[in-house]
Amino acid sequence: MVTLNLIKKLGVLPHVAMYLDIGHAFWLGWDDNRLKAGKVYSKVIQSGAPGNVRGFASNVANYTPWEDPTLSRGPDTEWNPCPDEKRYIEAMYKDFKSAGIKSVYFIDDTSRNGHKTDRTHPGEWCNQTGVGIGARPQANPISGMEYLDAFYWVKPLGESDGTSDTTAVRYDGYCGHATAMKPAPEAGQWFQKHFEQGLENANPPL
Repeated sequence: MVTLNLIKKLGVLPHVAMYLDIGHAFWLGWDDNRLKAGKVYSKVIQSGAPGNVRGFASNVANYTPWEDPTLSRGPDTEWNPCPDEKRYIEAMYKDFKSAGIKSVYFIDDTSRNGHKTDRTHPGEWCNQTGVGIGARPQANPISGMEYLDAFYWVKPLGESDGTSDTTAVRYDGYCGHATAMKPAPEAGQWFQKHFEQGLENANPPL
């Protein structure tokens, strides 16, 4: 209901381009997930009329690489046919068009996906070690992908994903996993060590 109200109210403003969150490649990358998502988003957008939705935002606050040819559909990726953001968005574009969505454009968060993190499972999301800034913010960044509006740095590098303090009220077990940098402050607080590593591993280099 909140999403529909936002579409109806913000989507009619003349200088607003609205993008709906679609998680990342390891949320909806599998064939059946993408097909179901197309139906759901189509219904949401239609119900939000007369508000307009420009497109979809992917990889927000996550670490999934933009393009990684070493990843393939297999046991290491849980048989995901879209193991990086490029393949995910390519597939989503086709599926969303097939679902009848008229305006299908994307932005991708590259703020922390420039360097392969140390995570051993693609679902690891908290303060991953090995983090690196990714591609610079840029409009129309990829030739041949006219439906990719831009790369953005949405998640501020250095903003903690969550605390590693097991006694904290908001502690999440993922922030205690082996590949999560520690000690980490509460979510949203400044994490200097993670910030510095992101700069050191920036790709392309700063």
